[in-house]
Amino acid sequence: MIMICPLDLLNHDRSLLTVDQWSLLSNVNNAYDHANPIENIRYIINSQSVFPPKLRLKMANCYVMDFIHSTYSFVESFIKIVPEFSSMKINHRTTLMKRNIQNLGGFNCQFMISQTNMLNDFAYSNSLSSTYGSWIFNGTVRIVQQFDLDQILLKLLLIALAFSTSSDVITFENNNCNYRTSDYSRSDNFIERRYLSINAKYLFEIQNKYIEVMFKYMIYRCGYYQAALRFATLMKNFLYQSILSASATEIANHADMIRTIVDETEHLSLSHY
Repeated sequence: MIMICPLDLLNHDRSLLTVDQWSLLSNVNNAYDHANPIENIRYIINSQSVFPPKLRLKMANCYVMDFIHSTYSFVESFIKIVPEFSSMKINHRTTLMKRNIQNLGGFNCQFMISQTNMLNDFAYSNSLSSTYGSWIFNGTVRIVQQFDLDQILLKLLLIALAFSTSSDVITFENNNCNYRTSDYSRSDNFIERRYLSINAKYLFEIQNKYIEVMFKYMIYRCGYYQAALRFATLMKNFLYQSILSASATEIANHADMIRTIVDETEHLSLSHY
């Protein structure tokens, strides 16, 4: 269903965005907002605020990984309804999701942490720090503090990055195209080797479509110079987050959570054959 943005906005639009691009932007924004877990997480955190501190800490330790899991699972369901993604063969969708879920989920998780004010709650802040360690926690705080206030930018970026050949850490071997990509069903995390069967040029064209809308939107909002700075900041934070995500795979609870999501994705792919 196409959801056209308000006519008054279009009538005053001086940007380079076409009507179709405004519609795409509106669809992305509404699709993300439709079923994300932010309000549910806020409600649970706020409802626990009436309990004594020790009990709140105990409750936070019980809930925190469920919250993190919901932010990763949601970004997967969000990407799956993108038309270019849903029209792909199931095995291609599965391959892309497996290659990118670690960093897409991580970036989306940090965004949702910022939106739920989780870091401002002493119980959940303490639980996140004890679960992930001070280095990852402090890195998360740094990224959350630098998140762009315009949420539409992150939503478009998530889609563009979902069509990456791999946003995960990869290592080339013997100067050829074999690479090591995360396989959470094995203990060493980096043993699965396979070629990408999807046309990389096609993926690039999809990415370019969403990045073009994203950059035109930023120019519309703040001008070319600030748009360039904001885009650079977004990418810098995503790259920094990818380092944090790679370190998080060493944490058993986090690795188990990613493994569960990957296994569910793999199972879905096999069920269609």
